[in-house]
Amino acid sequence: MKIQKIQLNKKARVIIDGREYNFQVENFKAFNWQEGQDLEKEELDACLKKEEIFLIRLHLIKALKRRDLSSFEAYDLLKARFGEEELINLVIEEFQKKNLINDQNYLEEYLFKGLTKFRGLKRLRYELENKGFSMETIETLIDQDHKIYEHEQALKFTHKLLAQGFNHQKILNRLSYAGYDEDLIEEILSKVAILY
Repeated sequence: MKIQKIQLNKKARVIIDGREYNFQVENFKAFNWQEGQDLEKEELDACLKKEEIFLIRLHLIKALKRRDLSSFEAYDLLKARFGEEELINLVIEEFQKKNLINDQNYLEEYLFKGLTKFRGLKRLRYELENKGFSMETIETLIDQDHKIYEHEQALKFTHKLLAQGFNHQKILNRLSYAGYDEDLIEEILSKVAILY
C-alpha cells in the first residue's frame, strides 16, 4: 500500500491506493507518514483503530458534559454512532477506571433526584430497570433512608395537591401514577384525612 496524497486542513485527508481516509490532525501527526511512503495493511489498520478510539472518546466526553451517563446509556449512545463493540467497551472501561462513568453514583443521584421530583420508589425501580440495571443492583442500593425520604416527599406532594384543590380520588390517582406503592398511598391519605 502506498500513500499517494496528504492534505492537512481541519482534518488530515490521506489517499492510500486510491482510497480516501480522514484523520484528526493531532492523531495523524503522530503517525509520521509521508507522501510516497509504503504502508503495511496492519499499520493502516492500527492507525484507523486509534482514530476510531479517539472519536469514541470525544463523543462520550461531549455527552458527559451534558449529563451523567450510566455505563448502559453510554454503550447505547456509542453503539448507535459507532459499530465497534470491542472499542466501545474498551473506552467505557477506561472511563470507568477514571471514575468518569460510575454506575453506583449514577444510581444514587437518579434515586435522589427522582424522589425529590415526587416520583416513588416503585416507578424509579421500573425506570432504572429499563435503563439496564438489574433489580438486584437496584434493591441493594435502596435503603431505609430512601424509604423515609420517599414517605416525606409523598406527604409533601399530597399537601401540594390539596393546596391546588385536588379531591381525594385525584390525589390517589396522582400518587399512584407517580409510582408510590399502595400501602404508602393509603397511609398518606389516612394521615391527610385527619388533618383536612
